[in-house]
Amino acid sequence: MLSCVYAIVINGKNYIGSTKDFETRTNKHFSDLAGSKHSNAKMQKDYNKFKDFKRIILIEMDSNKDLTNHENFYIGLYNSIENGYNKKLASRTFNTRKGYNELIKSLKSTLSIAYELETLDK
Repeated sequence: MLSCVYAIVINGKNYIGSTKDFETRTNKHFSDLAGSKHSNAKMQKDYNKFKDFKRIILIEMDSNKDLTNHENFYIGLYNSIENGYNKKLASRTFNTRKGYNELIKSLKSTLSIAYELETLDK
């Protein structure tokens, strides 16, 4: 079993999730999509139209302790609520527009700092 944060990509749009068992969880997504019974109607509609399904491991985790935090990070990074298939953040802490905007602001700041540090190293 592989704990990780993963992306499902259909026609260039992302769904970000986390799991303690990558194979089982992503196979369930695929099975539901192929059987036209996925709970995410937007993702189901695009799968039916494009028949395109990719699964990608974004980060492997040694423990399940921070899975939700990492999942939220990647949801923000890929903006998969606004431009993908996520309906909300994984953590209830951020499931308000204000909380979501604060998370995005924090992520942009973090990414900006990381980019600046990377640029300084070159």
